[in-house]
Amino acid sequence: NHNHNHNHNHNHNHNHNHNHDHDHDHTHNYNHNHNYDHTHTHTHTHTHNYDSADSSHAGSGHSHARFDHNSIVCGRSWNNKGEHILRSVSAVEADMCLRWAMLLHDTGMPADDEGSGTAGAVETADTILSRLRFDNKSRGRILEIIRYLGMRIEPERNAVARAVLKVGRDVFEDLLKAKRAHITATRAHIAAKRAHITASKEHIAASGYHKADGRNTTEDLHQLEMTEAVFRSLIESGDCLSLKELDINGDDLKRLGFVEGSEIGEVLGHLLDRVIDEPELNNKELLKKMALEYLDN
Repeated sequence: NHNHNHNHNHNHNHNHNHNHDHDHDHTHNYNHNHNYDHTHTHTHTHTHNYDSADSSHAGSGHSHARFDHNSIVCGRSWNNKGEHILRSVSAVEADMCLRWAMLLHDTGMPADDEGSGTAGAVETADTILSRLRFDNKSRGRILEIIRYLGMRIEPERNAVARAVLKVGRDVFEDLLKAKRAHITATRAHIAAKRAHITASKEHIAASGYHKADGRNTTEDLHQLEMTEAVFRSLIESGDCLSLKELDINGDDLKRLGFVEGSEIGEVLGHLLDRVIDEPELNNKELLKKMALEYLDN
């Protein structure tokens, strides 16, 4: 291993003197007008193939280990997805639908995907579950977990209440468990990668690898714990989180003169929206009054 400081000024004149009893094959591809001042670690086998346009030297003569933060984080140098999936399955509770959701949640995504979306995963998972002849209820539950696993939920009362309204209480409970397993698996994978990285401490520090991954997963876990606490508070307080928990229904509105169909659905949606923001409004008499005011407007 040699430590070389290169400062190349190329004037198209190459003088090579080799005093080795070796067969040397020298292929030089120079892009001139570059000044280099690099410190490299080299493993020499005396066969040189330089492409000076890049800071690395290609060929069997020099082997340059380029520390690429993106390749480490995004899995281009690691079987990131496979290891993460297995850890996710192990981390979630022993429920069939939850474990299948964690097993399939990254299917249909590229190996170096950076979290661009879940549409491909849902489509691929649906195909797999259909071929395996899953019953519709289980298949639907698994797909809902995958579909909303990446949904960001602010740990605030209204945000959590609206998330529960959007996906349903049962799916939301599944999501909390799946999110925890996902974060746990990510943290374990990061720890394993750190243990195997042989790059220098200076390269790791320069890349921001420790700071970025460590901070993000810690923040994610903290955010999830706060979201879980808000959700428990909503359940314990008995807040309305769905139409069936609203203290008024379609029959009540028909008796008030509303036309059956889309009009009733629109009014109920409006009332639920108000109650989500102000839970104290979930009172039948107040809701009747609000419904009539909405009709007048």
